[in-house]
Order: sequence, then structure tokens, then C-alpha cells
Amino acid sequence: MQALEDDCEGLDKRISAQDEAQEMVLGLWWLPGQDLLTFVVKPNLLAKASKERPTKRRVLSVVMSIFDPLGLLGFFNIRAKIILQNIWRSNIGWDDDLTKEDEVDWRHWLDLVSKLNTVRIPRCMKCILPDLQHFSKLEKLRAAQLCVLDFLRIVTKKTKLDGRLELQKMLLLKRSKDMDVIFIRICQEEEFYSEITSLKSGRRLNDRKSLLFKLSPYIDDSGILRIKGRIDNIEGVEVCVKRPIILPRRHRLTYLLFEFYHRKYHHVHNEIVVNELRQQYWVCSLRALVKEVSSACPACRIRRARPKPPEMSDLPIERLSPYTPPFTYTGVDYFGPYDIVVGRHREKRWGVLFTCLTVRAVHLDIATSLSTDSYLCVLKSFVAGRGCPRRMLSDNGTNFRGASRILKDEIERISPVLMERQYPELEFTFIPPGSPHMGGSWERLVRSTKSILSEILPHSGLREEVLRAALADVESMLNSRPLTYVPLETSESEALTPNHFLIGHSSGLRERGSRDRDGASLARGFRVASQLADQFWKDG
Repeated sequence: MQALEDDCEGLDKRISAQDEAQEMVLGLWWLPGQDLLTFVVKPNLLAKASKERPTKRRVLSVVMSIFDPLGLLGFFNIRAKIILQNIWRSNIGWDDDLTKEDEVDWRHWLDLVSKLNTVRIPRCMKCILPDLQHFSKLEKLRAAQLCVLDFLRIVTKKTKLDGRLELQKMLLLKRSKDMDVIFIRICQEEEFYSEITSLKSGRRLNDRKSLLFKLSPYIDDSGILRIKGRIDNIEGVEVCVKRPIILPRRHRLTYLLFEFYHRKYHHVHNEIVVNELRQQYWVCSLRALVKEVSSACPACRIRRARPKPPEMSDLPIERLSPYTPPFTYTGVDYFGPYDIVVGRHREKRWGVLFTCLTVRAVHLDIATSLSTDSYLCVLKSFVAGRGCPRRMLSDNGTNFRGASRILKDEIERISPVLMERQYPELEFTFIPPGSPHMGGSWERLVRSTKSILSEILPHSGLREEVLRAALADVESMLNSRPLTYVPLETSESEALTPNHFLIGHSSGLRERGSRDRDGASLARGFRVASQLADQFWKDG
């Protein structure tokens, strides 16, 4: 007892007034008179921390002395924890002095600690609704409200609720449609408080700035604000149709409700959602809000999204080379193989496509194998017929990985060194590995060639001369394709084709007809051409 009396001598025996009395409840300080929670920081601890030099041990002691199990001071304590984290990063000892920057931050935070004694937080949260801003869908809001009501049922099971009719009615709600009654009432009280107050007191709305001034609002038995109509005598119609519920346009609940109907009708036309909502609710600018919900819907935005094509780069120099013969810049590619009949056995043949990168002309040939010697023979035949190119572009070999393993291995065996040694004036260029899009000029023509061959080649018993004739036919077709717009205004107009650069006209058949080639006609033609040229330059 003597020891207890000695210890009690140093305690603060000040008796607080009734309004300022504080009680400790589960580690928190409570003001019973005001029903508020507060925080108490020991003055001697602050005084000691302010006078002594700050160390890591002292900082940790002060920060841990603030007991906040509910996280109500999280906005304040986070700064102290950041300072403590910086102190740990400085690698100082427990009793070493803080760095200058950490000490300035610590002194500034310590000056604010004494103000925690003035913090007052209501212990009882009267609103039993979840925060609508934290929910993205109406279903989640309803589920959260049901959980709140279930919790209240458990808490009030052994408590009498005499005189609390509103809470009794609220605890009886179990359906989602009944949940909306709570949300709508809270929503209307937040946005139309003055209007509801006037209607409850029996007065008319006199504020001309109110959105409900020109309407006929009233409060029904459930406490919901509705609009009076002129179709009350109709039978077989729900009350919501006769007297729709008033909802504010900018409230979160209205947005969640509209978004729910938007998803309920599978993101279809907005007018369907407008029609369904109009039969139950009255919202100012209803159609505009439905359009706003549809525009913000992620599913609708994905469905309406259109890919933005990338900006095309400049064409390479091989595609823009005027005043050069055809096949000056040539791209080459293999396609196939095709099974042909030679006597009593079968052999494979590959098609070789050469295309002029400038005028898009095509030359087709046959390779007996994928070896370097076979490719050199085909290249020699091409050079003899079309002339030696200045630059030859081809795949690097890795774009054939989708074909058979033999095709890939044999293509990679083609040696560019031997070809450059045989044709020193010819420059060989290979596109980078794994980039077939850079060879689109010949890849597209390979597709056209294979499409035509699939229509004209027999399915069995193919011979080499038939394949060679078919390739010649395909070459003629591809070289006759128009490179420009085909005019239909006059029969004398003709589209430009690769054959115009190769043989002077679009078709492989030369035009027939009598042509006057005597000297007199040629002289007359020359004079007419000279007069037309002179007239042109005079008019210019």
C-alpha cells in the first residue's frame, strides 16, 4: 500500500469538468458528454522530444506512442513514417544524430503533434448507407447494403427498437427492389432538401430556380418524391408509370441506375433505354444522360473503336526509279513445290518469281531444286531474257520457317558469295530476318500466282511442260493487270499495265489493222504534229 501511495503522489490528480471528461475505451479516448472520439498526446513526451537531440530511437518512440487502431490519423501518421523510412535509409545508428534534412522534417512534424488533442471524430455514424462513389455497378451497391442490414439485424437482435419505426422498416427489407427505396430517398434528400421540407410542411414551391417549380411534386407513403399526372384513372398500370419517381441528373445513384438499365438491355440503341426509364423515373435531360452513360461504357467504347492505321513510311528508292529499264530493281522469291510426272516417277519443281519493283512487271520460271546451282541457272536465264538488274532483293530465308524443314534448310544453303562472284555488277540485298512485310512487293504477287495456278493446273498427272506453259499464261495475266484506274468514259482510253513497259501495249496480242506507212502520210503527220506543238507553246 505504501508503494502504491508513493506512485500516486506524482500523478496528475486534476478533476476535469463533466463536459471535458475523457474515458479510455478499447485504447481510444472518448468524450461521453459529446459522444466524440479524440486523441491524447502526453505533454511530457512532446516536451522531452523537443528538448533532446533527435535520434532514430527517439523518433521511433514518439511515432509509436500515437495509438490509432482505426486509421483515423492515417493522413497525419503517413508523413512520420516517411520520415522514419528516410532515417533508416541513411544507415545511422540508434543513438546517432539525424541528418540535417531529416531533422528539419522531424521538427516540422513534431510541431503539429500537439494539435492532435483538438481532433474530434463522431463515434456514431448515423448514415447506414455505403458511399456511392466507391461503387461502379448498382448490383454491388445493393449487395453491400444487404450486408449492412444483415449486420444491423445481428446487432439489434437483443435490443429493443421501440420508437424507431424507420429503422424497423429498414431492417425488414430483403429484396433488391426494396433496397432502391433507401437509395432513392437518400438521393432525393441530398438534392431536393428544400423542396422536400416545403412539401412536408404543406407549403407550395415558390423558388422559381428549382427544377421542380413547374412540376407537381408530392411525397408518397414511402417518403419518395414523385410527380402527379393526369392518368390516375387508368387501370392495369403500375404506380411508377402513373406517377414517376423524381431523380436528380447529377447524382451518383442516377448514373448507376442508368448504367444498370444500359447493361440490362445489352448495350443496344439508346432510345430503348430512354423508353424503359421514362416509364418509371423523371430525370431532367434524360436522353442526354443516357447518351453520356453509353459513351462512358467500356464495352460500348471497345465495340465502337476503330483502329487507327499507322503512318506509312516513304517508299524505298527501288520503287521510285524513273528512266530505268524494267527489272533494273528486282525482287525474287520461291513458291511451291509442285509434283510433276517424269516417266514413271514423280519429282518436285519450284516456281521462281522475279518482279520489277518499279513497274511491277513479273517474270516466272521453274527451278529443279533449291540448291545454289539451280538458282544460278534460273538467274542466268532471267538475265539473258530481261537484262542484268542493278540490284536484286530477296528474303533472308527465315520467312520460310512455315514451310517444310527441307525447304528452309535448302534455301539457307544458297550462297550469295557465289552469285556476287558470277555477277559483279549485280548487288544482292537481303531483307532482315523475320520481317516478311518488307517483301510485300513479291509476296503479294506470289499469292496471285498461286491463286491462278490452283484454277488452271490439273490435280494429278502434271507434267513439266504443262507447268511451264501455265506459268507463261500466269505471267501474261499478271503483266496485263492495270496499274492505274480503268477509265470507262471512252473506249479509246486504256489503263497503264506492266506490258506497256515490256511490249508497248497491254495485251500479248498485237493490234491488227491496215496502217498507211507511205511517205506522204508520214510527212502530213509530221506537219500536223509540228503545228499542234507550235500552237501549244503560243497559247502557253
